[in-house]
Amino acid sequence: MVIAMKKADFPPLWPPGIHAVTLDELQAVAVTPFLADARRAIIFASFKQWIQKLQSLHVHAILWIDGSFLTAKYGPDDIDCIMWNPSAGIDLTDEQKLNVRALTDRNTVGRRFHVDFYMEAPCPGEMLHRQAYFKGLFGFQHDGKTPKGFVELTI
Repeated sequence: MVIAMKKADFPPLWPPGIHAVTLDELQAVAVTPFLADARRAIIFASFKQWIQKLQSLHVHAILWIDGSFLTAKYGPDDIDCIMWNPSAGIDLTDEQKLNVRALTDRNTVGRRFHVDFYMEAPCPGEMLHRQAYFKGLFGFQHDGKTPKGFVELTI
C-alpha cells in the first residue's frame, strides 16, 4: 500500500482574498524580501519576460497567480497561473498568431518560463462556476481549511 505524502504548507505572503497587484507590487512582496533566493529571482525574471512577450503581441487577460511562489518557501519550483479570457490584437500576422499560440501553450510556458500555466475561457454561463472552483483551489492551503491569499494581475 502506498501512502501519499501531503504537500507542506509554508506561510503565505498575502492575507486571505484576491489581491489586485501590479507586476512591481508582486516583485516587492514575492521577490525583493528574498535576496538570498536566487531561484525565486530567476522564476520571476522568466515570468516577467513571458508577460512582456504577451504584451508585445497585444494579448490582454486577467492572471490569477498562486503556488509556493506566493509563500515563504525557499526555492519555489514555479509560479502557478491561470489566464482568464485572453484576447489578442485582431491584426496579427500569421507569425504573431503562432507566437501567441506558443506563449499560451501549457508545456511551452512551463518549460521556457517556469509557469504552471492554465487557461480558462468559459462561456458566460460557466464563468462563475469556473472562478468559484479556482477560488477554492487557490484560496486555501493544502489542508483545504486554512485560507490564504492569491494575486490578480491584469495584462
